[in-house]
Amino acid sequence: MKLILRYFLACCILFMSCSTDAENQEDPDPNASLIGTWYFIAYIDDEGQQDPNGCDNNDFIRFNEDDTFDFAYHYIEGDECVDTGDQTGQWSYARDGVLELVYNEEETREVGYVIEENILTLTIDEGLGEYQEKYEKEE
Repeated sequence: MKLILRYFLACCILFMSCSTDAENQEDPDPNASLIGTWYFIAYIDDEGQQDPNGCDNNDFIRFNEDDTFDFAYHYIEGDECVDTGDQTGQWSYARDGVLELVYNEEETREVGYVIEENILTLTIDEGLGEYQEKYEKEE
């Protein structure tokens, strides 16, 4: 009986001493990967995927650690590429997979998001149907 008790005690001590450093570290912030600058790579709606047309290659959204974001969109007017200029807002996590974006301290929008590897997909519904914008993170 003493042999069994010693064996059990030795196994318990061995098990407790084998924890890894990863188990002892705090979990990294699962949302940290959102922070940074993301460049537009695709627009997707019911009609399919549209890749950047050259003018909107410079579209970006940047999520900052201070819960602000800035972005710029470009569009073609005649033969010219028009820059909307940098715009800013506040962002926060509304719930799992959903961001709350506040533009100009007035307009609030909930936007679905998924990050897979280096690609951010935003799912947006402005009341006329859902669409997605895809962005690639700046390295």
